[in-house]
Amino acid sequence: MPPGVASVSVCPESGLPFETTSFLGRAAETRHVSSMMGQARLVTLVGPGGIGKTRLAMRVAAEAAEKFSDGIRFVKLGDVDDPALLPAVVSAAVGLQGRSSEALVDQLREALRRQDLLLVLDNCEHLVEAACDLLNEVLPAAPDLRVLATSRQSLGIASEHAWQVPPLSVPLRLEGHPVSAVTLETSEAEAVALFVDRSRAASAAPAFSDEELAVAVEICRQLDGMPLAIELAAIRTRSLSLQQVLDGLHDRFELLTLGNRGATPRHLSLRALVDWSHELCTPPERDFWAQVSVFSGGFDLAAAQNVYFPHEESATSVIDLLDALIDKSILHTERSGQTMRYRMLETMREYGGRRVVQGGDEDGLRRRHRDYFASLADDWFVRWFGPDQVEIIAAIKRDWANLQRALDFSTSQPPEATVALDLVANLFYYHVKSAVSEGRLWCDRVLALSSAASAARARALWATGWLAVIQGDLSTARCTSDELHSIAPALGQDAQRLAGLVGAFLSIAQGDSETARRALGPLGPMPEQAAGLIVRHMWGLASLIDGDFPAARETFEGSVAICEEVGEQWLRAHALRELTFIAWRQGDSARTREHGAKALQLHLAMDDHLGVGHSLEHLAWSSHDDLKGAQLLGAADATLAQIGAQRHGFLEQEHLRCKERLVRTLGEDAYEAAFETGRTAPFGRAIELALAPDPDDSITLTRRESEVARLVARGMSNREIAESLFVSPRTVETHVEHILAKLGLRSRGQVAPKLALGEASGRHPGPVTPR
Repeated sequence: MPPGVASVSVCPESGLPFETTSFLGRAAETRHVSSMMGQARLVTLVGPGGIGKTRLAMRVAAEAAEKFSDGIRFVKLGDVDDPALLPAVVSAAVGLQGRSSEALVDQLREALRRQDLLLVLDNCEHLVEAACDLLNEVLPAAPDLRVLATSRQSLGIASEHAWQVPPLSVPLRLEGHPVSAVTLETSEAEAVALFVDRSRAASAAPAFSDEELAVAVEICRQLDGMPLAIELAAIRTRSLSLQQVLDGLHDRFELLTLGNRGATPRHLSLRALVDWSHELCTPPERDFWAQVSVFSGGFDLAAAQNVYFPHEESATSVIDLLDALIDKSILHTERSGQTMRYRMLETMREYGGRRVVQGGDEDGLRRRHRDYFASLADDWFVRWFGPDQVEIIAAIKRDWANLQRALDFSTSQPPEATVALDLVANLFYYHVKSAVSEGRLWCDRVLALSSAASAARARALWATGWLAVIQGDLSTARCTSDELHSIAPALGQDAQRLAGLVGAFLSIAQGDSETARRALGPLGPMPEQAAGLIVRHMWGLASLIDGDFPAARETFEGSVAICEEVGEQWLRAHALRELTFIAWRQGDSARTREHGAKALQLHLAMDDHLGVGHSLEHLAWSSHDDLKGAQLLGAADATLAQIGAQRHGFLEQEHLRCKERLVRTLGEDAYEAAFETGRTAPFGRAIELALAPDPDDSITLTRRESEVARLVARGMSNREIAESLFVSPRTVETHVEHILAKLGLRSRGQVAPKLALGEASGRHPGPVTPR
């Protein structure tokens, strides 16, 4: 054995190290890597330290042992500091000795030429160049040699097949699904099974209760499913409760320090493990690692280019730095549409963050991060009214964690007040539709930074008042409206319009149409932008409260036309929902069904939970199936509660009337049971229920819609249908929207099965009767 290299105890039968703990999970990964081994002569398992590369390689090798007549040779490289020793270490593993590296390479190449052997090279990351040189010599000369390597970065050989080892699986969500012992038997809970197994071994603890399992799941989630970190956390259960372990993870590098005594030094603590990865990076890579740790939930190339500020002159580009950290398993990639995004395991991110604090540039980095996302939010707000809404919503959802981090920094000190006020106002539309309670939280925080009157404060007051009305917190809404009205005259027309909007919305919520009209009157004509359409919407709601359905219908149909012309979907969906209510009150079942389904589908496309909740409520009122109506009331209640919203006050009487009717027809016990079924139903099930036709619904397609439906069922595109029927593609698009809405379908791919069902039963589906 070469000097300075420790030996490793191996099993004589397999040639692999003895395993002192059980191997859990990884069944799918084992199969995948085994398949790769059948297709490639060099497979490298790549991943950060502690991800389980070595144990996976050993398991794959053990299962493949019978395929290699000359067996397996396991070569432990973690303790080899000198790259020049690599040929000697590998030669010793295959039973060869020699006087010089050159002679050893020649001897090794000749010896392996005739062997049917699996060579496992473990921990190659610090010997990448030496490993490349050696394998480039022996692989071409040994046709039956297979190599399975593990490394924190790929080796970069042309014939190499590198595969990123993923973390162990962790249950994604617990809400509504209590954790039980059954959880540990699923392929989605490998990390939890490992934690429970190692905890029992460390502390001889009894079986975990469901409450303890829930804590264990959260521990594994916070540790990103990283096996070594989970094992280190499990050791702490000898002296700490599970909740104490979870609470201690805010300082994981101090908590996770007690590895098994037989482990290598860098596997004895989480800090040592990550220190090793840090040492393998160049100075520019270390600096980049530290700075991109500011991102939460991932980032893209543009974000990195705008936030990264090199501390020293470097010719290394951001793209090269990204590539280097991906190669060294510090960053991981994930596709988002046509864009590549990058993310770190939380352990790597926290390590980088500590380096930033030590370097004294935390405030500067957080400010660059905040400024970048504040600029995005400003752009999103300006572009909101138009055809880009779906794209904007997707962008906000992708970077929601970064936006939260930007808001957190902005609310940390008074000097950031102006930017904070603008940022929370620019996220208004997202908060309204998807995160009412969180939006109120941020609004309250930013308004507390400074009480000085400003245009930015006026915008934040507008957002706060609107969200408070949605929550049913009319007292706060009234106070906010009063302050906004008091400062608006000195701030100009924009602030006065915002004050009028909040006042009108507050009055609408109270069912006071007269006061709402007085608030709207001074606003005058406004450009057909988002604010102008909101004003128009308020006028329509005032007509609804008065029972003037023809006027309300004219207003909302005008809104729909304006929105369709410019591609706006958010307010179009809300206008269609109000038209659903009007059609129902006027006894028009066909239009109720059409408008209701179309509004719900648009709300879903916009991820608008506020709109979905109110749509479910409207569809409950209009349903001819009492059991379905009660379930939809429950689903509406749960959907609104999830985002911290309530029904609009002026709708409360209709809700109570519907409830009284259902209790009267179903009986109180049956109603309560159906309501609870809807309230606890998975979101997707509630949507399916809402879109399913009632048993006695009569769905009517026009003759042209029937023609278009049949062509859609054949798989034709809108353009092909337009050419066939001699109409414009936009006309076909409108027909398709009407067809999906009337049939209660969510995609054009569902049209063919629906028509086939109708033909098989001797009628149009739904039923559908052309006219």
